Amino acid sequence: MIYTTAWCPYCAKLRASLSARGIPYVEHDVEKSLQGQLSFWTLRARGVPVSAIGPKIVYGYDVARIAVALQELGYTLVPSSDQQAHQGSGAGAISSAVGGSK
Repeated sequence: MIYTTAWCPYCAKLRASLSARGIPYVEHDVEKSLQGQLSFWTLRARGVPVSAIGPKIVYGYDVARIAVALQELGYTLVPSSDQQAHQGSGAGAISSAVGGSK
């Protein structure tokens, strides 16, 4: 399950990566879905995307952690060169704040 917003560029990258690899997911827009808002609040999330992958919760667009969590469920997420360059820069998890500036 992924928690996203329509305007978040990292959410769009996550959706594209999952779709490109044929990895099934359920998406909740935290600004349009009551269930998404409540789950987002329950997870104590502060930015999007948030990924609930099996028993693991990954905050932000952390491709390495998302790939590991998916691998534990039998899926392979191979980061694109753009994602690898971002991860190699030491940027860590990237997320967009929900509800205004930080």
